[in-house]
Amino acid sequence: MHNVGRRKFHEGRAKVFFESFDMGLLVQHFKDDSHVQDEPINTIDPISGKGIINNRISAFLMHHLELLGVKTHFVKSINMREQLVRKLDMLPMQIVARNIAAGDIVNRIGIKEGELLPQPLIEFYHKKNEISNHLLTEDHMLIFEWLSPWELDEIKRTTGRINDILSGIFVAFGIRLVDFGLEYGREYIDSDDVGKLIVGDEITPDTCRLWDIKTNERFDRETMELFPKEAKEIYKKLANRMGILDLSV
Repeated sequence: MHNVGRRKFHEGRAKVFFESFDMGLLVQHFKDDSHVQDEPINTIDPISGKGIINNRISAFLMHHLELLGVKTHFVKSINMREQLVRKLDMLPMQIVARNIAAGDIVNRIGIKEGELLPQPLIEFYHKKNEISNHLLTEDHMLIFEWLSPWELDEIKRTTGRINDILSGIFVAFGIRLVDFGLEYGREYIDSDDVGKLIVGDEITPDTCRLWDIKTNERFDRETMELFPKEAKEIYKKLANRMGILDLSV
């Protein structure tokens, strides 16, 4: 599907959303663009084929969540780079579920990278670029009325369930789900609707830390940033491990 003549709804670092013929749906287009945290989008070379692989991985995972009763914005795949998704009013935060110590929590808490957490930890981060993903408390959610008490509990329960589902899926491929980020949005059916919170955005190596169970080989954006020349092969290796690699990539 060509982008010429289509009306853009929103563009981020890794995706573009276009309006569709259905007012309640959008076309989500995965780009090859890559980036390093806090760096301008045009400073990092694109990774050829990344958008195709991320589209397939996210569609695969969203579809399995739907099959197990978790509501997401995913409707169907359209082509190699695009999905039809529900239009959502996205929340201004990212929800991160952690199973193993990695990333900023290592220095913030003072624990060793790779340490298994006593139980899954769910954290909230402000996702505005200019805020640089600052950690939020549950009180922030309530005081600023981003979430009601019921919605806060619902997001934590749903994220915990998603963590269980995704961990099981990746274990089947010999991969450990270290942590991952989710975004939620409200879907409004009519003008009087209070909006139902459902999972949006994507679930890909860009939003997950994934380590090989036996070797700790890493399949995620953090590794791509450290080894940009090997980035495409890392994406392809993960897609091949999951059995969803298109040989034309």
